[in-house]
Amino acid sequence: MQKKRPRSQGSTRDGSGATPPAQGADQGADRRTGKRTGKRTVRVRSRLVAGVAVVGITVIAAGAPAALGASSDLAESQRLVTLSQLNRQAVTLAHSLADERDAVTAYIAGGRADDGKDGEESRLTRTTRVDQQIDEIHGPAPAALRRDLSTVPSLRRDALTGKGSALEAHQAYSEVIAKLHGIAAELAEKTPPRAAEATRAPLAHGGAAEQASATRGLLLAALAVP
Repeated sequence: MQKKRPRSQGSTRDGSGATPPAQGADQGADRRTGKRTGKRTVRVRSRLVAGVAVVGITVIAAGAPAALGASSDLAESQRLVTLSQLNRQAVTLAHSLADERDAVTAYIAGGRADDGKDGEESRLTRTTRVDQQIDEIHGPAPAALRRDLSTVPSLRRDALTGKGSALEAHQAYSEVIAKLHGIAAELAEKTPPRAAEATRAPLAHGGAAEQASATRGLLLAALAVP
């Protein structure tokens, strides 16, 4: 009689004698090759993500200099616009101060004589205009220019009531006017070469106009001498 071989516990053979895969076996194994595919998929995905990240970082790094350059150009353009606006105010104030200087110089040269009601009204109109323009430019003006403009009331007072000469008053006013024209010189210096002509031509014109005005003031003073 043939003895039957005892089956081992947990063994479940089918009729073919093949042992089925145990429970909990890797479900990600390739049925044809028997190789596990789960970890390989994760590795491929990680490499793709890393590649995309590297490309993104490269693009950002390549564009950073251009972005910084554009930001710098924009900031510089804004500074030039602000300086240009300040220059317009400075030129207007310089013309008003030149008119006051010429009138005061002639008044001193004439011996500070009473020039009547009309003369008093004209002088008041000039001083009011100058004071108003100084107040308007005071905010955006640099600290050094504000200090120079703060001396105008004392210059005016000394010229009208003091004992200084006409030439001294003329020079004192001219120094303040020169500081105002310095704004135009700074603007021309900081303007890029491609737009330099737009600022240097007005600078040259303003300098010529100031020289002509100063000469006119001295001539009026000479004619006012009794």
